[in-house]
Amino acid sequence: MSERAARALAAVAGPARAHRVVYLASPTVTLCSETADRRGPPLRISTTPAVLAAAGMMVMAPSAPAWAGYETLTVNGTQYHNAAAQAASALPAAGSTALRTNGPVALSARVAAQQEVPELDAPGTAKPATFPPDNRTRPASSTFVFTAPRYTHITRLEMNCRPRPCAEAIATDGSTATVRTPPGRWRWSMPVRVWLQADPNAPLTRARYSGSLSIDGEQQPLDAIITEGKQGLFGISRADTPDNSGALVSDVVPGGPADKAGIRPGDVIIAFNGKTVTNAREQRAARTGVRAGATVPVTYRRPDGSVRTTETTLVDVL
Repeated sequence: MSERAARALAAVAGPARAHRVVYLASPTVTLCSETADRRGPPLRISTTPAVLAAAGMMVMAPSAPAWAGYETLTVNGTQYHNAAAQAASALPAAGSTALRTNGPVALSARVAAQQEVPELDAPGTAKPATFPPDNRTRPASSTFVFTAPRYTHITRLEMNCRPRPCAEAIATDGSTATVRTPPGRWRWSMPVRVWLQADPNAPLTRARYSGSLSIDGEQQPLDAIITEGKQGLFGISRADTPDNSGALVSDVVPGGPADKAGIRPGDVIIAFNGKTVTNAREQRAARTGVRAGATVPVTYRRPDGSVRTTETTLVDVL
């Protein structure tokens, strides 16, 4: 049994740990997984009391789920991939001797985490989120699936597929994007960038939102921060109606959002941004917290009794 195959048995995804691999005669193998704070479950495979004495580890029966999620490791400066698959075919033969690594095993998540979190204005221009390459060679075509964080949409991708292009598809609303690498063996060696743009109707307050990047079942968060906006203004003066049937428009700011939407003094607003309005206070409350740049639906009643619905974009200055 090769030293590389024995080390491959130590693949565990998660926080960095110090590992020792003990490789014994058929059919038992053991991974010693310890951290200073002893947090996180180690991978444990059935072994013998002799190994416990040699490595001081706990054991449990091996099972297929024990390998789930374990992929990439670095041993003594050398990186190994697809360790679970290697381990499946690397059980020791009778007469094998014990092997212990000479140094620590540094572990990494199977897909590297996002490098920076873009801060997006709403409305504003798109900015990239970057995922560094994991430099793993995959035996066949892979599928990337991007899910945009809430209140954002995907505008474009930079996959850096070479020499053959990847097949890319972005949903019409930008909520998701799918990329298929060309058929055959390939290596992820270049950064991947996904460009995100904040929706104008995002909440007013600054907040961080999460989507995801997945590739062949491996997943990492795709995050974006939407910056704090300015309160949107509608451009009317309002009063209560005698029968609490809406907010009576008493004045309209020329050139403001209400004016552009065709609203005139004497109209009665009965719904604003999807919320029913029965008085002036409710119309003001429905506008509060909606950022400038957001487009909102407005339903109003004309003096002749006809009801109309329109959309208008709020502004920060009247």
